[in-house]
Amino acid sequence: MPSTVELSSIPEPTLHADPLPPPRFEAPPKTAAEVPLIELRSIDIPVTPRDWRDVLNDAVRYPFRQHGLSILGGAALLSAIPFIGPAIAYVLLGYGAPYFFRVIQDTINGGDAPPDWPEPAGYFRGLDAGVLPAAELSIITTLSAAPLLAYHWLVPESARSVWIVLALLVLFALYLPMATLRYVVEEQFMSLMPHRVIPPMLKAGGGYLLLVPMAAIIGGLATIVGTWSDRLSLFGAPLVVLGYVLLVVHGRLLGMFYRYYQHRFDW
Repeated sequence: MPSTVELSSIPEPTLHADPLPPPRFEAPPKTAAEVPLIELRSIDIPVTPRDWRDVLNDAVRYPFRQHGLSILGGAALLSAIPFIGPAIAYVLLGYGAPYFFRVIQDTINGGDAPPDWPEPAGYFRGLDAGVLPAAELSIITTLSAAPLLAYHWLVPESARSVWIVLALLVLFALYLPMATLRYVVEEQFMSLMPHRVIPPMLKAGGGYLLLVPMAAIIGGLATIVGTWSDRLSLFGAPLVVLGYVLLVVHGRLLGMFYRYYQHRFDW
């Protein structure tokens, strides 16, 4: 008969598996009162006029947060000084392009208060401070308006169609915000080409169509105010302040749009 083996003589298997990790502590979910406004609104993508009303409300309050009021007060005070006020206004307006780009970048990176104002010494260093960003913004605007400019230059005034001009203006308004955003993110002029700008516009869908009129109105007003602020000595200081507010609100809107929709883009 085959020999039987007692169960007690069989060695127990030794387990060499790694010990289980300690349970991870998970904080309880935050209540609505504990969550910052920006975190609450980032849960949903703004796709309706009501959603964008909230985004616009945030953008309008943005210039007055933290040290934004001190920047506004300083700009108004300096630009109101007799004789040198207009010169100061030119300097402040020269800061417009670099500060506009900085607002967009800071908003994209999660900032919810105006960034620091550029150091005064930096403006006078030349290209890297005020001149180059202003030239970049001019190039972005010119390339975005290229079809409209070409039509104006190539077609005689008597042969121009009002409807074609309006259509090209709409195209310009559609193209400029996305071109600006793509350039700010990638810092390459190739980013302004149609094959780099139009696909993100389509991917963003209706949300972008709601952004465009707000950006066009605010950006247009900022340009008009900036143009006239040095011509009206009595109202120069208020116009400089208004131009600053409009510029910052415009940059905030563009930055918030990218923050919401960046998951749809490949850049």
